Amino acid sequence: MEDGTGQERCLIRQRGRARAEDSKTVQAHRFEVPPGTEALALSFDYAPRVARAATANRERIAAAFDQHAAHRRAALDAAGRDRLWRALDLEARAQQLDNLLNVVLVDPRGRWRGRWDRNPASDRGALVLGREVASPGFTPGPIEAGAWTAAVECHGIFGDPVAYQLEVAARGRPTAGEAARLGAPRPAVADHGSADPGPAPEISDGPRWYLGEMHSHTFHSDGKHDLAELAAKVKALGGDFLALTDHNTMSGHLEPGALPVVLLAGCELTTFDGHHPIYWPTSAGRELVPWHEQGRVRALAEIAPVVRAQGGLVSVAHPFSIGDPICTGCRAPADLDPTSFDLLEVWYKQWDFAGCDNEASRALWDRLWQAGHRVTAVAARDWHGRDQDGCFPGRLPLTAVRAAERSAGAIFEGLRQGAVVMTGGPLLELVLDDGKTRPAAIGEVLRTAQAPALRARVERLDGPAELRLLRSGEQIFEQRVAGDGPLDLPRRADRPGWYRAELWRQGQPRAITNHVVWERG
Repeated sequence: MEDGTGQERCLIRQRGRARAEDSKTVQAHRFEVPPGTEALALSFDYAPRVARAATANRERIAAAFDQHAAHRRAALDAAGRDRLWRALDLEARAQQLDNLLNVVLVDPRGRWRGRWDRNPASDRGALVLGREVASPGFTPGPIEAGAWTAAVECHGIFGDPVAYQLEVAARGRPTAGEAARLGAPRPAVADHGSADPGPAPEISDGPRWYLGEMHSHTFHSDGKHDLAELAAKVKALGGDFLALTDHNTMSGHLEPGALPVVLLAGCELTTFDGHHPIYWPTSAGRELVPWHEQGRVRALAEIAPVVRAQGGLVSVAHPFSIGDPICTGCRAPADLDPTSFDLLEVWYKQWDFAGCDNEASRALWDRLWQAGHRVTAVAARDWHGRDQDGCFPGRLPLTAVRAAERSAGAIFEGLRQGAVVMTGGPLLELVLDDGKTRPAAIGEVLRTAQAPALRARVERLDGPAELRLLRSGEQIFEQRVAGDGPLDLPRRADRPGWYRAELWRQGQPRAITNHVVWERG
């Protein structure tokens, strides 16, 4: 919309200030959009981008490091702590810490329509939200008249106060040239608010294990690939599916074109206190569930029922990452409600990745099950770019899901059931069989009064490994495995509990199953 002089009409021009004590708060700025508006243009910037007080920075980093090191499964001596400090390159990080602010555009119905997030699109000037096209990370659709909100997220301010400038302008429909720059036209948000790209082609295949990546990002947030490129990379590793989980947006699911792998819908809620991938079998009829509204931050326990009502699953990403100020918001809080999530990233990147304590994640998984919370463990590369392109088999994992067919719905149901193996290559099966009822596989429950036999099988073994059997988190058996096929286990399950199998080599896992449960019936 123009003001009669050929210029855009400014709807809001806001200068704000955020101090260190404003970290983890939202400053909501309301503005009115007049009827007939074709598009909005969002501009945002802040300064200083970094805090350069090295002494104060080092104190903050040291506190985060102490928390990170304290949760290591094996106690670290002085030399071990020094190696971890150097592996995280914390001395260099102390020279400047990134202040982090984002801004979300929220329409009158409360829908998040796009987010300025220091991603590549945000570096090209104003971000445009139109009816037919929009900048990456923004969801095109009707620009409704009424009260909109520009919500400034103050994730972390680590030194002097930060000054920000926010502007939203009403403007005419993007030209053909602008549309090409913003990306090919994508389906718009329907009036009822769902992003529906239409039915995706699903190539049927038989019951088997399907390999895929559970945590990924495109240029719609901070990834380096478009969706087609990322899907091709997963396919090249022998993968069957990809869960797209861009930060706080689902706009990447509107990219057109057939993909070589099955696509699971999702997004990653990047909150002040923890990151939470959300999954659905398809984006049709699903909406991003906001983690803050009108300046109020919502707890995961409040968000999870909404996601589940849409048929979705909630996960916790990299729970034991090093947190603020190194990776702002990345570390899961210790008091996270265990009933508010269904999945947990236990194998994140390489098992010994310095930035996340996977041993602590595995121990948390055991504690959850001991408390009666049957959370499914998944693996994740957190695919952003070249660093996550590592070969498979290899040290970077994928997630295997047992599904009835090669389709988004079937793979999603396998995740929901817990028919999941985290793997760096091998596929590992575990079954409980009493010889009378139907045997129970990974993700299933066997109810029988008779002590069942334990049966295991391995495929795609990429070298000799140590097989470990665990009952209710305690190792009860180990055996060296040298090749594929069924494994002769010389014992039965001796008491009810939850059983899993693991393959290890030289202190690194090669495969970790989820659980098979024996309940005395």
